[in-house]
This record gives sequence, C-alpha cells and structure tokens, in this order.
Amino acid sequence: MKKFYWIILLWSVFFCPISGHAQRTNTAGDFPWGEMVRTDGILPVYTGKGRVYLELPRQVWGRELLITSQINKGFDLIDRPAGGLGVVRIRVDKEGEVLLEQPLYADRLLRAGTEYEEAFQASNHQRLGRTYPVQAVSPEGGLLIEVTDELTTGNEWLRYDYQGVRGADPAHAQVKQVRALSDGVHFTVGRRHGYKPDRAAVSSAMMLLPEGTMPLELSCVVRLLPEQDAPIRLAGTGCPYRTITFRDYLQHPYKMVTDSLLVRWRPGKPLVLAIDPYFPREYVPAVRRAVSVWQEAFSAFGMRNALQVRELGADEQPGACAVVLAYDLGEAGVRTTLMHHPRTGEILWGRVNIGHGFLADRLEAYWWQEGADDRRIRRDMQSAAVAAELLEGEVICALGELLGLRPRPVNPLFLKQTGALTEADRTALEYGYKAFPSAKDCYEDREQLRRWIHRKGTATLSVPAPSVDAYADKLAALRTQFTCLGEVPQARWSNLYFRGVHLYGDYLVEVAALVGSDRPADVQHEAMQLLCRELLEGSAAYESRTLVENLQADRRRYLHPDVERVFTHLLSPTTITRLERTGWYAGGDEAYTADRFFDALYTSLFGGFRPDAVYSPDRQDWMLMCLEAWSRSLKDSSADNYIGRTRLKAEYTRVREQLERLSHEHT
Repeated sequence: MKKFYWIILLWSVFFCPISGHAQRTNTAGDFPWGEMVRTDGILPVYTGKGRVYLELPRQVWGRELLITSQINKGFDLIDRPAGGLGVVRIRVDKEGEVLLEQPLYADRLLRAGTEYEEAFQASNHQRLGRTYPVQAVSPEGGLLIEVTDELTTGNEWLRYDYQGVRGADPAHAQVKQVRALSDGVHFTVGRRHGYKPDRAAVSSAMMLLPEGTMPLELSCVVRLLPEQDAPIRLAGTGCPYRTITFRDYLQHPYKMVTDSLLVRWRPGKPLVLAIDPYFPREYVPAVRRAVSVWQEAFSAFGMRNALQVRELGADEQPGACAVVLAYDLGEAGVRTTLMHHPRTGEILWGRVNIGHGFLADRLEAYWWQEGADDRRIRRDMQSAAVAAELLEGEVICALGELLGLRPRPVNPLFLKQTGALTEADRTALEYGYKAFPSAKDCYEDREQLRRWIHRKGTATLSVPAPSVDAYADKLAALRTQFTCLGEVPQARWSNLYFRGVHLYGDYLVEVAALVGSDRPADVQHEAMQLLCRELLEGSAAYESRTLVENLQADRRRYLHPDVERVFTHLLSPTTITRLERTGWYAGGDEAYTADRFFDALYTSLFGGFRPDAVYSPDRQDWMLMCLEAWSRSLKDSSADNYIGRTRLKAEYTRVREQLERLSHEHT
C-alpha cells in the first residue's frame, strides 16, 4: 500500500497541473537553455536553432498585450502599416495552452462594482483568439510559447497587402534581431517576396525568365499595456470623432441602450511624434509647423506640451515608436492609420505615411489658384518652399485624423486655406480632450460635455462652407492665369492646361451645388449670378490663345463632363422641387424660387430668346447640353419629385416653342 501511495504522489507531481495552471510539456530542467540566447526584459525572448520563444512571466498573466507590425523598408515602402493582432489578453489554461484572447465588447456594463457585474461578465464571456501550447517553464515560473511561424511565415501578426509585393519565399524568412523595450519586445524580421512586373518578362528567344525575389524588412512589437484603463468619453451631440458603438445595459432600467464612445489618445499623456530618419530634411520644418498648429490649439484650453516631435537618428528603430511620420516612394498621397483599444477607445498606435507623387498635382493646382501674374510663383513651382507649404496643409489634416477626429481631407480647390485650423477644428479638439475633473464617471462626464457644447453652440462644430465671394476670387485668379499660360515652358503646356480646365469645371460644379441647397436665399441668388456670368453667358475668358493657335489641347473634351454635372444638378427634379416649395412657403422677393431661377437661366444662357441675341460656339454647346440634361430629368419617375417634374415639363415645352420660333426669326 505504501508503494502505491508513493506512485500516486510521484505521478501527481510530474504529470498533474501545478497550482491550477497549465500543464507543462517541458520542465525547467529539460529545455535547452544553454543553447538559446536570452533577451532580458519585461517579456523575455529565447532564440536559437532558428526558433523563437516568447516568455510570459507570472506577473503578466491576465494582462493585456498590444501586438503591432510594420514594413520597415523594401519595395519603395518605409514604415508602412502591416496589420497585427492588436489588443489581446493573456489567459493561461489548465490544458497546457496559453490563449491570446480577443474578447468582444459589443455588450457593456460601463459602471464597475454593480451587483450584476459578475453575472453579466460570466454570461457574455467569449473565448475568442489564438491558442499556443506551452513549450517550457522558465526557472522563475514563466511560460514559454513558440512564435517562430508567426514572425517568419504567418499572416496574423504581420499582415500586409501592397501593390507589387507578391508571394513570400518562406525559405529565406528569419528573425534578424530582438530588442528589449521598457514595456515589451521588438522583433526585426527579414522576408523575401516575389517581384513581378505587370507584363510577363520574356526574352527575345521566347524563353521564360525566372521570377526573382526582393528583400522586405519588417518590425513586430509586443507591448504590455497599463493595468489601468484610459478614461472613457461617451459621444454626444454632433460628435466629430471616430466612435465605437456598443450596447449599454445600465442607462435604462428595462432595456439596453445603443451608445458610442470616442476614439482618442489617453488624455494628460504627451504624444510623441517620431519622424523617420529617411524623411526628406527640407520637409521636416513643414511637419514641425503643422504640429505647432495643433499644439497651439491644445494650449488654448490648458493642455501644454500635449504634442512633442522627435527626429529619429539613423541607428534608431521607428518600428518601436508608437507614432511615426514617414515619407516614401510608395502609394501617392497622405494616409493615416490608427489602432485603438476595442474596450476604451484609447488610440495606442498610429502611422502617418506620405507617399511621394501627389505633390506634382498639388503644385499645378497651386499655380492656378495662387499665381495671378506673380512670376515668383511660376518660378517656384518646383521649389522645395512651395512644396513644403503644400505638405504642411496635408500634414495638418493628417494629424487631425491621427488625434481621432473624423477625416477632413484637403480641399483641392482652396489649398491655401488648408494650412490653418478653423474654429470648428479647435472646438472639435476641445470636445475630445478637455477635462472635466468633477465628473465621477463617464455618464457625468458626458453631461458636463453636453452643457459645455450648449454654451459654445453646436454650430461651432460645423466647418463653414466657402462663400460665393471665395469662388468668385478663385475664378478671377484662374482667368488671369490662362493669359499667362504662354509664358510657361512649352513642354508643360498640356498638363497645366488640362489641370486649369478641370479646376474651372470643379469651381462651376461647387457653385452650382449652392442653388437649391439649404443655404440662405441671398447665397443661392449670388451663386446663380456667378454661374451665369462665368459659364452660361460664355466661357471664352477661360481659354489660352497661345494653346488654341498651336492646337495643343481639346478644351471641349476636357470641360464637357463638368458642364454636364452642372446642368444635371440645376435641372434635377430634386433641385426644382426645393425651389418650388421655397416659393410656396417663403414667398416674397427675398426667397430664391423656381421663377427666379428660370428667369436667370433664360436671360443668360438663351439670351432672353431675342432674335438679335449673339450665341458663341461655347454657348450653343451649353444650350444643347442643357436641353439633354433637361430631357433626362423628365424621365425621373420618383414620386417625391413629382412637383419638380411637373414644373420642368411645363418649362421644357416653353423652351422648345421659343427655340422653334427663333429658328425662323433669328437674324
């Protein structure tokens, strides 16, 4: 019997779970510690024989990790986001596995400590995520899991899809370096991907050439998140931020309430913006100016040093930074990428990527908008100073998105105005980051936010639309630039002319959109007057005699799509219905009605149907396009637009009769 008890005791020691935690597949004695290189830190890593093991010490069990990744360099990409698991929680099972859990937070109890919290959490717990077998136990009791495949060939920890990056070559994937961070660990990974041109590479002898691979360097960072959550801010009226929607079971005693919370950085903690070492030196001042614009807005409501800029050295790793601004030759344009906590909405990681190539279009648009007859701007079209000015506006918009605000892209029709924040931008920033210290929880915080917004006025969150005078000034500058086009080198005529004609068309479309809108009557009247003057009565001023004489471009082909959009809006049943109803309900000379609209259209475009009216070729083109758009509108069968279709049909008959008469009487 004693022997039997000893057998049972030894079996329980070596084969049963220890202290209720995971069963170990390797003990501290049989793991090849001497053959592995240990990288110390809060999350130790063991590497050797081509394998990588991540240790999860006892003190981090139950804590949350943030797993992010990026492309360091390769395929003309620098610091480009590469997906990642995001936020996971470490769960240790009794079955000898570690679960990196990704719970769902669609159902919430936001106020902790309620009598229902334990039952609610138990009923809504989901075991979602990826499990990893425990490979060994460190002498200190930490659990080792293998992450080799995740770093080298997997697509969960490192996930990316960029044009030109083809299939991976798993034989040449490796973890090149491991660095310990104060709150985690940073892996540098080397991979090779196939590069294949759009057309098959075939030699002159019709022999297929082998497909090669190109190197791609990546970073993967595993960070331990703070134990204390960032404070939640619930969304209120006119919320200008990205939000997370959830179902709250505490706001109403009998039902759940759908609510949302803001996506923002942790308030009170300075946000460090790292500039990549490869960022062009001539553009760094523009980035600093853009950051200072937002910093001044923070300082206005008491948050000093909320933003900090740091230029990284050549030996520093951008992949380990929470926020990086990078410039590369990849996808043209400025793109902001964020990763936030799914429970609190706290932004944990962000990238602002500037792809070379978008500045050429911006420079040409800048020449048309701001040039007048200023020779300096024509000379500076390719200078770094003007490019930096345009880039500053792009970065200002990108930083707003980085802070959690809803995207506000650059307005290509008003480039100069992008370099400054509007009052709506400042109010929106304060909406998300202004502190209310007396609020005891997120519900009281929202109530104080609501009262603050009420005092400020909800209209302060709306970005004001450009005035009609602003469009008139831009069109005046455009007219002048057409006369200066001959002074530009001939090699640039075609691109510049194309840009100028389309810019003219874009202004016309924007002005036409004001007619029949919810803007005041005087604004709609001014917009129609501007449209009549700059388009309907003729557009010869927006032409370059030099290019016409040299037959360098087909203006009508460039401009027709935009003019068609103008008439499609003006003569749509929806627009006419709104104008008709305005006449019914508002009335008087101050209201902009359908009668006033048609009078302006007939007087300007059709010359009042006078027998002696002069019709230029452009004007005749616009008349034909007007009637074609009119005919299409009459086919709209929507019941909501019956009023507009009825008026359009009557006016169309009138126009046909007048044109029939002019066919006999016109001089």
